[in-house]
Amino acid sequence: MRILAIDPGPTECGYVVLDGGELVECGIVPTWHCANFDIFNVLFDQSSRRDVPRLVVEMIASYGMPVGIETFETCYWIGAMCHEYNGKRIYRSTIKHHLCGSSKAKDANVRQALIDRFGPGRELAIGTKKNPGPLYGISSHCWAALALAVTYQDLGEACCVDPAREMAAKSARRHRQGFN
Repeated sequence: MRILAIDPGPTECGYVVLDGGELVECGIVPTWHCANFDIFNVLFDQSSRRDVPRLVVEMIASYGMPVGIETFETCYWIGAMCHEYNGKRIYRSTIKHHLCGSSKAKDANVRQALIDRFGPGRELAIGTKKNPGPLYGISSHCWAALALAVTYQDLGEACCVDPAREMAAKSARRHRQGFN
């Protein structure tokens, strides 16, 4: 299965294409590039075969703190991307829990889990310019996109955001607490 995973941000997006568990492409593009769907045209044009990539995008979650316009713009483009290409959304906490066993893991922990998975160890996973490993060239937002792709590859649809399921669970909690 080919997976196109995108880590959206207010100014740039990291993306990876994972094919059968192997990293085949990664990069960082300006958000407007993703927002105008140029990235999809390039990636989907190369996929005129049957194995069109499954799009997964990291979803923003509320942690109770005030946010700015950048967060709302990112949410808008996440929705637009998912709508245009039937994409799936996955929360960062789901990724952390899957790869590290705790939703309290930090980015460094997630990166190390990926290195261990593709290595083990930095030398095998990343390698050097002279002897590159399977993750050679991964940087910044691409690490988050890779974690997203690996999580989707391992867990499938079960790890994706399902608003109907979440609303039903919230309603059940409120009912048990006597708020209905």
